[in-house]
Amino acid sequence: MRGPTATGFEASASMGSGSTMFRRAADPADVARDGCAAMKRGKAVYLQGAFTKAMAFGSRLVPRALARRIAIRMNR
Repeated sequence: MRGPTATGFEASASMGSGSTMFRRAADPADVARDGCAAMKRGKAVYLQGAFTKAMAFGSRLVPRALARRIAIRMNR
């Protein structure tokens, strides 16, 4: 699993370039390469990068209301 990927969704959704979520967007080729490599190693879930791992782990520790507020801010 990777965070935001530069697929053109942001432009199609009229999100503009200021969205926090897409500031660190990964290249689609890198995401596909890393995902295929993880699959070949038998990984059912693969988190690429420290930021993505921290967000996935942190979402388990905070109350859902706070997680929602963070997600809302990231998607603006």
